[in-house]
Amino acid sequence: MKKKLLLLVTLTLISSLLFAAPFGLRMGMNLEEISQACGGQRPKNVKDDCYKISPEKNHPLFEKYYAYVDDVEGLYYIKAVSLSITSNQYGTELKEKFYEISNRIAKTYGTPEIADEVLDSSDYYAKRDDGWLEAINKGSRILSARWETESPMKDNLEYVYLYVTAGYYSNRGWVNLEYRFTNADDVEDSQDDVF
Repeated sequence: MKKKLLLLVTLTLISSLLFAAPFGLRMGMNLEEISQACGGQRPKNVKDDCYKISPEKNHPLFEKYYAYVDDVEGLYYIKAVSLSITSNQYGTELKEKFYEISNRIAKTYGTPEIADEVLDSSDYYAKRDDGWLEAINKGSRILSARWETESPMKDNLEYVYLYVTAGYYSNRGWVNLEYRFTNADDVEDSQDDVF
């Protein structure tokens, strides 16, 4: 009886560790391990080391998930893209979703550094409140949150980055979420060995 209880506790602990990181994915996972975290669904190669995935542990706001997997280092980067968010020219609805997600992420990683600023002051739309969405689209303005510390963060992360994008001449926008693991530098170093 004690052995069964010990086995059950051990399995519970192992499964909780497996799903502790973002979307149930952790640094260094290979494609087979990612497939298991996606309920057996095999990652679909999009380009080079980028794979479209469907993690079992997901968030209802996000519809697209991408895992960047190196042959040697394994998983080193995750990107999630939200559903399309219809917004007015002031970006009200998009801003609301951005801050809602930012506040939820802050529960795990602490207070982020928020950037809500004009990047190109010569852009007509960037200075106007009623041109906020258009300025985001043009890259004249940003709204982002970044979680980063000098030492590795929880879950072996280098940083977490949340930002908004907008459609070209449309009233739609997206919230994008990126996780960069500490092994991403090793992947870049191995890629740079060719120079």
